[in-house]
Amino acid sequence: EQRLPDGSVVRLNTDTSLLWRGTEALREIDVELGGEIFVDVAKDADRPFVVRTDHGLATAIGTAFGVHARPEGTSVVVTEGVVEVLAHNAEAAPARRLAAGEAVDVTAGAGPGAVRDAASESLAWRQGRLVYDDVPLAQLVEDLNRYLPRRMTISDPALAATRVSAVLVLSDQETMLRGLAQVLPLDWVPLNDSVLVIHPS
Repeated sequence: EQRLPDGSVVRLNTDTSLLWRGTEALREIDVELGGEIFVDVAKDADRPFVVRTDHGLATAIGTAFGVHARPEGTSVVVTEGVVEVLAHNAEAAPARRLAAGEAVDVTAGAGPGAVRDAASESLAWRQGRLVYDDVPLAQLVEDLNRYLPRRMTISDPALAATRVSAVLVLSDQETMLRGLAQVLPLDWVPLNDSVLVIHPS
């Protein structure tokens, strides 16, 4: 957890780095791809607070929200106040205004998608949990690789594309894999001390 010069508080998830810029007119954070943050914005009506990723901008005035900059797009989840989300290079696409409890995905050039209920993605990583709702196994494994000591790869493309919904408590790697194996036809084998290969069971 870090306190920014303007008084806002930002919490960084694993493998996240950011760049802060503050002027008399604007407060701005750049989040690199793969990064995920939760920020509790200090109220300052004269200086909008902007989080910038490769895909777009999320602008807030006195609010709390999360931003996850995945390679395929950025997700914005609002827990308090209102956030406006705008895509880069998508002049024809309107901005989306999110209220508390709402989320949206944004991709550069395409604009923000449909606003959705964020109840199932309440930034659970802050409590040591990961929540997934109908995502490819490959995305889940990519996220887990940010937390676990041995990197995991999936040997089978069909298995990698299998959709999964799960709530995982961050714990040791074997326990988490055993939990996944209860709902998916998978097994795993250590390739070496630093890599595990997941394959169909």
